[in-house]
Amino acid sequence: MREIDEEDFRCVSLDIKQLYDDFCVLKDGTLRGPSNFNNLTVRWYLNHSDTPNVRCDVNNFDFFSTRLIRKDEEITANYRSYDERGLNFTPCSDSD
Repeated sequence: MREIDEEDFRCVSLDIKQLYDDFCVLKDGTLRGPSNFNNLTVRWYLNHSDTPNVRCDVNNFDFFSTRLIRKDEEITANYRSYDERGLNFTPCSDSD
């Protein structure tokens, strides 16, 4: 994770800005994201759930399971627990 300065966005295309919006988190008023988008770990691909099976250590952005996760079960996190921005989508119910 690295802190991203708003100045970094001054001369980038809308597609690049969208990439940062999709993959970065806002914590303590600072946008944070991967140091290199070519080396994303699995944590960048977790889907949101209001009843997640992993939790986020907001100091280091490490994820830990909160219960036994079954084979073929999706790994999910509650985005609201580590990103200060509101969700930019309407969550599906966990039964969907």
